Amino acid sequence: MKNTVIAQVNYSFKGENFTPSILLEIDLFAAQYADFSSLCRTIAQQNKIDTYSYAYDIMDSSALVFHSPKGNIVDFVIEGCCDLKAYQQFLKQNEMHQIVEKVAANILGIEDIYLKENEKIKQALDKVYQAGMKAC
Repeated sequence: MKNTVIAQVNYSFKGENFTPSILLEIDLFAAQYADFSSLCRTIAQQNKIDTYSYAYDIMDSSALVFHSPKGNIVDFVIEGCCDLKAYQQFLKQNEMHQIVEKVAANILGIEDIYLKENEKIKQALDKVYQAGMKAC
């Protein structure tokens, strides 16, 4: 399942209301960008709005609204706001857990690293992973 959310900008220009939007594949976006500052330009380009126009200036100064989340992003979209930093942290944690699970299964022969009896081993693998990431 893809993790998607609709990013939309609502604004008025010359007495007309506009609501350009895009369907954002949030995992790809989160891997490339630290924040949503470039998103308005992308919305404009995909909706054929000239980025060198007064209409774009008004659009760019309007708030982004997020809705219709699907997948893991659902918990990070609240009342039209998307917490990208928290989602990026979630993705990092998820990646770490997948790697730790594979190491535990393939190297240590532990099929369920989350069992109570494996708690210390999981903590050790988590620490080693985090230390390795800091070293990069």
